[in-house]
Amino acid sequence: MATVVHGKVKTFSDNPHFLLTNKNGDYLALGNPNTSNYHGLYIRDEKRQYWKTFWNIVPETPTDEIVVSETVTRSGEGWSQEFSLTEKGLRIDASGNHTLTVDCKRLYDESDDGRNYSINIRQGKDEEKGNLSSVTVVEVEYSKGDYSLNTVIATTMHVERKDNWHEAPYEYDDRRGTSNTRWVYDILSLSGKGAIAIVSGNEKMGLQSRALQLLISKLEPAHVEKLDDPGAMLAYKAFDALHTKDGIMAGLPWFFHYWSRDELIAVQGLLSTHQYEETIAILDRWYDTVRDDGGLAAIFPDEGIESTDAPGWLGKRTSDLISSLREHDRLDMLPKEKLATWRDITGKMLDRASKLMRDGLVWTETNTTWMDTRWNDDGRAGACIEIQALTLAICDAHATLCAITEEQILPERRTLCHDIVQAVHQKMVFDGRLLDRLHQDGNPDHTVRPNIFIAWYISPKLFVKEEWRGFFHSALPELWLEWGGLSSISQNSGIYQSRYTGEDVRSYHRGDSWYWVNNTAALAMHSVDPEGFRVPIKRVISAGLTDLLSLGFMGHCSEISSAEEQEAAGCWSQAWSASTLLELLLATRK
Repeated sequence: MATVVHGKVKTFSDNPHFLLTNKNGDYLALGNPNTSNYHGLYIRDEKRQYWKTFWNIVPETPTDEIVVSETVTRSGEGWSQEFSLTEKGLRIDASGNHTLTVDCKRLYDESDDGRNYSINIRQGKDEEKGNLSSVTVVEVEYSKGDYSLNTVIATTMHVERKDNWHEAPYEYDDRRGTSNTRWVYDILSLSGKGAIAIVSGNEKMGLQSRALQLLISKLEPAHVEKLDDPGAMLAYKAFDALHTKDGIMAGLPWFFHYWSRDELIAVQGLLSTHQYEETIAILDRWYDTVRDDGGLAAIFPDEGIESTDAPGWLGKRTSDLISSLREHDRLDMLPKEKLATWRDITGKMLDRASKLMRDGLVWTETNTTWMDTRWNDDGRAGACIEIQALTLAICDAHATLCAITEEQILPERRTLCHDIVQAVHQKMVFDGRLLDRLHQDGNPDHTVRPNIFIAWYISPKLFVKEEWRGFFHSALPELWLEWGGLSSISQNSGIYQSRYTGEDVRSYHRGDSWYWVNNTAALAMHSVDPEGFRVPIKRVISAGLTDLLSLGFMGHCSEISSAEEQEAAGCWSQAWSASTLLELLLATRK
């Protein structure tokens, strides 16, 4: 059992894993031992292709303590390792005896055929760098079929060559049902005390110079937003770890793309800390991605997959941005020309929504909401409650943009909003319960899911507080998990799964507890009745902080948990989990 230190907070973990990122989108994820093929050092090239290079630096004894801050230090009997991941590369300051292991490959290339390493070790003094003592430079060239990868390791530690292939046991991948190659290659024994710099690229040119500069450079601490609340500060850092120079990645280790729904939900992490320029840049990118028919791609760059709910999240965050800018007297950051462009595009999105309407509601197909998997069900096709709320969010954003730019709203667009509100009240409320959806044939689905909390978050004015309070009270008993979460479907459902089933998706939206949904539900309950829902709110916060501090990647917020007991599952670093926890902590501690 290792001690995990976050500032003044100490927790414990059997095998603490950590994650470091940089603004390039590179990431380092390590345990002792690693439990997944996706752990190690992954670098991202200019085409957003990921390459795995470094597998681990393995000490002789288990980890006793890990300290998480802007860098990560782990230590045990007779050894220590401090990791820094910058835009220049990976630096490790270490003491003791260690084995350095590589696992070079292009992401998703899991074949063992034709894997070749060429190792060249050069020892001696660096004549140009008088402040360096003896330096060893190790050049590693990996080739596989039609591609190659080059890595340079520069170190001041004592080096001995190793040449040992061995199979890595990946416990987490076994549980998830993830298949991959598990053969990794020990190349060096490192001993003594010193520094190690590791840089990689497809081309050899300049790698040695970069490694030597990283080895001798004094690392400057990264700028971090300062928040008074310690928990909020940690949640912000977890969110910021996924904020690259291009946008907000959905999650690591495998949701490293810019997904429209995920990024637009998570962008609240920027708004919460008044990072307006970054927020505007992300919204602008998604407005530029809206198609001529008003649809919005699910991923950037557009790969042909559409997201049904992302347009509503774009509308929601547009309204949130404008509201915050007004509050801080910064609306001049949005030029009228930009507002006019956004106005026209939100109008186009409303016209698209109107084509999906029937009987006053917006209808969607299988696997097009955020609950986008299917197992012994219809993939939640129909008229879903949060889709109605999201369409209203587009209406609100369009109305606000029309008002600012002094443009009249077209009558048919104004009618659309009225029709949805009326239809939701008439067709989606039964015996004091707000339905999760109507089936495609129009029949009510009485299965309880937590999407009513999301609907409140998006469109709180859809019902008055007393009605929302009643809806939450009626739904909570079937969803509540005593450890401090909500199941993603009623525990009375015949397809409810209590345990996480990994790449077999039967539990994914049919039992697994989603941290971002839990945080959103707690926000909803805090808004409508903070005293009446005091206990579940506190337990959600406690569970979120437990995950942040001692589960999955230390200092990060996981994607999901099994329903029956709290754990880190799915991605161990998820942007919307962190951003919603940050929002919840800021809202409840004012």
